Amino acid sequence: MKNLSVIITLLNVIAAAILGGLYWRSSSEKSRLELALSSAQSQNQALTANLATSLELTEQQQAQLHELDADLGETKISLTSTRTNLIILQREIEELEKNLAESKETQRNLRGEVASLTAALAQARASEASPETIASYRQAISDLEQQLATLQSPASQTPAIPVLTTHRSRSTRVVSVGPSNAFVVLNYGASYGALPSQQMDIRRGTKQLATVQISDVRENYSIAQVRPDSLRDTL
Repeated sequence: MKNLSVIITLLNVIAAAILGGLYWRSSSEKSRLELALSSAQSQNQALTANLATSLELTEQQQAQLHELDADLGETKISLTSTRTNLIILQREIEELEKNLAESKETQRNLRGEVASLTAALAQARASEASPETIASYRQAISDLEQQLATLQSPASQTPAIPVLTTHRSRSTRVVSVGPSNAFVVLNYGASYGALPSQQMDIRRGTKQLATVQISDVRENYSIAQVRPDSLRDTL
């Protein structure tokens, strides 16, 4: 009986030891798990913070990208505008160069016409032409010299040529108008195919002003008489 009590006591001691060991092991595992959980939570918080930072950086980069796109669009518009302005400027330069060349050519023609009219005036005086004829030559020379002075003036931009004529293969112009619109001097002479009795309609733009008939042909110019019945406006 005594031995049975000893055995039961030993069994109780063994059971208590086993339970104590299990308790200690459970407590240790619990602590380990709590530490692991705490570490995992810390890592999760760090990852969450990193994710928030990454999202903020991404948003900033997207905003910067939108700004760069906007700047690029403005730059493209500016470049297009600059190219357009350069093209316009080039065309204006070409137009100015063309106008300058035409002005120089017109000046050469006017000098030639003045010289021819001066010679014709001298011939008219030598042949004792009528005072009206001599006056018409003088008036034509004066008008041509005035136009030449205007072309040579720095303020002049375009030739002062008032009236265009039609039905010619070249640009025929009225360079001088006689008293009372009786006759006109044309920059259209024998070198361009002018012939006596040729008729031309004088226009300003689309408006017809008169019809003239060539009465005197020289090398670089002609004198044409205005048909009184055709005169519709001042030349």
